[in-house]
Amino acid sequence: MTYPVTIERPRDLSAAARRLHALQSKGAPIGGGLELLELYQHADPAAPDVLIPIRQIADVSTIRVSPGEVHIGAAATLAEVADSMGVKRYAWPLSEAAQSVGSPQIRAQATIAGTLLQRPRCWYFRNGISCYKNGGQTCPAVDGDNRYHAIFGGGPTHSVFHSDVGLALHALQAKIDLVTPGGDKTIAIADLYIDPQVDVTREHVLNPGEIIREIRIPKLPDRFVGTFMKIRERGSFDFAIVSVALIYNNYHGQFKNMLIFLGGVAPRPHVPQKTIDAIQFKKLSRALISPAADLAADGATPLAHNAYKIPMVKEIVREALEQTYEKLSWRPD
Repeated sequence: MTYPVTIERPRDLSAAARRLHALQSKGAPIGGGLELLELYQHADPAAPDVLIPIRQIADVSTIRVSPGEVHIGAAATLAEVADSMGVKRYAWPLSEAAQSVGSPQIRAQATIAGTLLQRPRCWYFRNGISCYKNGGQTCPAVDGDNRYHAIFGGGPTHSVFHSDVGLALHALQAKIDLVTPGGDKTIAIADLYIDPQVDVTREHVLNPGEIIREIRIPKLPDRFVGTFMKIRERGSFDFAIVSVALIYNNYHGQFKNMLIFLGGVAPRPHVPQKTIDAIQFKKLSRALISPAADLAADGATPLAHNAYKIPMVKEIVREALEQTYEKLSWRPD
């Protein structure tokens, strides 16, 4: 750290929300602290002066199962999420996603809320190069080294959504309970993230003083299948080049309730709608899988150095569909 940091401990989450609202950008809640540590290490001017350790002032680390939902406290670590029997039983794509993140050391420290709110891993942004997210007027990835940038929906920024846990929660249709200065509120995970064409400087809708308390996930019924998968470059500790979260069921012998989200390819979770349309409500058949997966890359507009992601998208969707099809309670072939 390059300067003193003050630690404050309000009496509860409501008091913490009010204090953080008053501090604005000078204050931040802290869970695992991995994202904040990077700011301090680089003497980033955005590093807050005041930190409020959420885990120490409230019970926000518990994972529990109610009759209809899985409840995950904001400060639960990714290791705890991955190992939870309740998550493995009723929301297993989230367990798979949490297990895929980083190294055992990172999973033991990183919290689920922090993972949802971390900033893009774009190397231009992370290294302080002038770009839209750093207050500049260009996206240097357009004409620069864009190997890991968006092939869907790029512009004005071409950074990509990379939260494995966030992608799985989209497929699981999670809800997020917030504590705010004005009281509690709930938002859908789909409403957490901002389209860069609306506001290129921010990734999520939370304002200073709005704190995630809990993530709630509807329990997947037994007839559902689903998975999380990702392709990465350097083994177990790397971020996804391409990832997929997929859920559907075989109710009445059809592909139904299908949800597919892709990560690592767009600024927000990308929905390959043509793949869904090609298979949704169709009778169960393995023959549908490959043609539907090939449609997952429809509409891609790669940059100079990332067209290799197109076959990756097709292959990872195909593999996810194949693996889940094998797990269906009934299939004709």
